[in-house]
Amino acid sequence: MKQELIMDAAGNDLSRQTAEIMHRFNDVFQLHDPSALAELVARDCVIENTVPAPDGARHAGKEACIDLWSAIATQPGTRFDLEETFVAGERATIRWRYFMAGGNSIRGVNLMRVADGLIVEAMGYVTSRDRSVVTEVAQKRAGSETVLTKLSELMFVDVLRR
Repeated sequence: MKQELIMDAAGNDLSRQTAEIMHRFNDVFQLHDPSALAELVARDCVIENTVPAPDGARHAGKEACIDLWSAIATQPGTRFDLEETFVAGERATIRWRYFMAGGNSIRGVNLMRVADGLIVEAMGYVTSRDRSVVTEVAQKRAGSETVLTKLSELMFVDVLRR
């Protein structure tokens, strides 16, 4: 479901450019088509997270970032509902809800940074009121190299527990 509200805090050219890049980035997941990623991701793009605990992992480089995001975007039976994209200069915050193929969902936020017209940094945080969903993601991560594994490695900086 494509539902996107783009809010621009600064209203300047840099914010407009960042908003356009975030719109194109979000379309990758909305349309399940990663072909635009090569034009959006910087050579030195970095994704940081805390999975696996306790120290997390760092994914660096254009190829690594594109591979992970491509796997997420093309996962059959899944979808992202966009709730809001907030832009301020070179930074953007994307609030979303991810629905897994089995129907469970998690909510999250991505903190993004753009430089020279390309995505250079992405950090994601998730939460779920249903702890079984968090457990499901963790089990899939431990049990196989599924796209959910890649999703957890890419987007989950921290799992916030209720």
